[in-house]
Amino acid sequence: MSETKTATNIQDTRELEISDRGDFYVIEPKKSVLPGAIMVYHPKTKTLLSGNLIFENLIPSIKNADLSAWRTTLEDLKTLDISAIIPTMGEVTSVLAIEASLNYLRDLENRTTQLYRDNTDLLSATELGHIERYAKWKMYNDRHFNNVMYQYLHLESKDLN
Repeated sequence: MSETKTATNIQDTRELEISDRGDFYVIEPKKSVLPGAIMVYHPKTKTLLSGNLIFENLIPSIKNADLSAWRTTLEDLKTLDISAIIPTMGEVTSVLAIEASLNYLRDLENRTTQLYRDNTDLLSATELGHIERYAKWKMYNDRHFNNVMYQYLHLESKDLN
């Protein structure tokens, strides 16, 4: 079993478990972002295989996700020296996709929180949860309104506990 390293630029993160596997690193969020989420980083080519955690021009599914942990993971990934990101879905992209991912998650959270605080019911929130900035992203109509629902239910669950 590989030992987690604690030196140099790649290991100096708050919420990532990084294991040296020789030619590459396996990166696992310390908090569950999405069930089974892992990434692989190849330092020689500065390439990150990002799994489902980084996206650009593609709406992710946030079902069963911890958005706070997801945002923290993305912030920590910004400290890596990355020249290319290969997501599970979509095209090879650059480090700019990390910021695009963060922006979508923040905007989704902010819009849904606003609707929830305004006492908008769940069905209406999913109808009013449109965010024009992302309307042309792939899977918008298939996933975004479900994401509003998942986030709304998360907020409601927090309120009830």
